[in-house]
Amino acid sequence: RKPWRIRTADGRLDLTFIPAGERREKLDLVFLASNFTQLTGCFTGTFTTEGGQGIQLETTPGFCEDHYAKW
Repeated sequence: RKPWRIRTADGRLDLTFIPAGERREKLDLVFLASNFTQLTGCFTGTFTTEGGQGIQLETTPGFCEDHYAKW
């Protein structure tokens, strides 16, 4: 996986996520389905609080996920 750019239209959030690991699960039980991918990695970038404080992240561990579910 390639790095992801995560940002908001108002500019308060501007992060790059660099994936390092991946966990997947896929279930299809007719009436129930789940397709889940979780990527672990690190975030680098900035976000600004509602109070205007700027916070800098530098290779901060975290995860992103893509999840489809049908119930």
